[in-house]
Amino acid sequence: PLHYDLNHGLLAQVRGRKRVWLFPPSEREQLYLRGPFPGANQLHRQSAVDIHAPDHGAFPRFARASGYEVTLEPGQMLFIPALWFHEIAAVDGVGVDGTDGPICVSVRYSLGTLSDRDFHDMRVAWLEDRWAVKWKDGKFR
Repeated sequence: PLHYDLNHGLLAQVRGRKRVWLFPPSEREQLYLRGPFPGANQLHRQSAVDIHAPDHGAFPRFARASGYEVTLEPGQMLFIPALWFHEIAAVDGVGVDGTDGPICVSVRYSLGTLSDRDFHDMRVAWLEDRWAVKWKDGKFR
């Protein structure tokens, strides 16, 4: 489910592809958290919204959420800042014999806390990258 972590992280894609949906902390009111922000409990750090089939009757503000969708290819790495909401799903995998198969491998490394300047530089570099797709008005563009 869509959630946030308390530490900065790097997600490195090794095999297969992964799709990542990201929303900045400023969107938390539209994401209907299960608990207080920031939450120490893992359940409290989750969104109650199924972003792939949102119930707009129960979660009307979600239609105004603004975020990003990224597809990671093997060899790519994504910086996920602390408190940024994210959900990750395998797109496909490559079998051991080289055919399409169920193997999709990624590695997440927790960076802990970075300085404000390091965080700003990484965030600006990521936001300017061309492979991020903007989510606006309930649609990816």
